[in-house]
Amino acid sequence: MSKRKKSGREYWRSVIEKWSSSGLSQRQFCEESGISLSTFCYWRRRLREDAETGPASRFIPVEIKPPRRGTALSCYEVRLESGARIRVPFDFESDSLVRLIDLLRGDGC
Repeated sequence: MSKRKKSGREYWRSVIEKWSSSGLSQRQFCEESGISLSTFCYWRRRLREDAETGPASRFIPVEIKPPRRGTALSCYEVRLESGARIRVPFDFESDSLVRLIDLLRGDGC
């Protein structure tokens, strides 16, 4: 891989991380950063596809634990490798969950 391509990926990875933590929409972030929205979406999609085809897209083991005695369950909880937690009530609306998963995957572009 050429040095230019590698540095391009690293650059866009850092740009996307900055956007992710900015709290701004993609359009707002790009406007404020002087970045083309279409170029941003291209790199975001490309890096996501790279990640999906690499080792990071493997399945990881899931451990299902029974509830502790005396506790009432009200939701499902998914813990991500990053430490983030997603809690979904038992009576969730499946369309909302699909939208949440799409957002987490970054399917906005």
